[in-house]
Amino acid sequence: DQIEDIDAPTISVDLNGETKAPNSFVGATYTVFDAVAKDFYDENCVVRSTVLYNDNSGSDKWYDVSVKDGKFVTDKIGKYKIVYTATDRSDNTATAEVQFVCVQKPYEITFGTMPADIAATVFDNVDLPEASDIVVRGGNGKLNVTRTVLAPDGTEVDAQNNSFIAEQIG
Repeated sequence: DQIEDIDAPTISVDLNGETKAPNSFVGATYTVFDAVAKDFYDENCVVRSTVLYNDNSGSDKWYDVSVKDGKFVTDKIGKYKIVYTATDRSDNTATAEVQFVCVQKPYEITFGTMPADIAATVFDNVDLPEASDIVVRGGNGKLNVTRTVLAPDGTEVDAQNNSFIAEQIG
């Protein structure tokens, strides 16, 4: 008896920790995300990718975008999509796609909530707000908030467990 393979491979796209593809801006270099295909009967499904552009004018027409070494330039405002295709030995084909928008310039990053400067005297234990309490909006993709505490002379202060000891006046 021969087993008939009627199931297409499953394609997984690695968005580098994002939940969706980050938007882009005109002139930016964009990298095609890595993707893998898994298939129960075929261990070696190759994933191919194609990048397409739509001018966002209401037309359903998509245009090919030139990709070199896994990168391309988003040189026009509109919609882009990366289409991934994998076919197993039984000619079952799967597709997956990732879409994003290209805008004229990057979205401005704004801080919605920022704690005020912290006043302390020498040798005070200063508690810092959680980095997750700082609200940030804008940008084109995942925003990582980091916090650096600087002493009045500009040197970095060792702040562990969201607190530090003030060692300088100023």
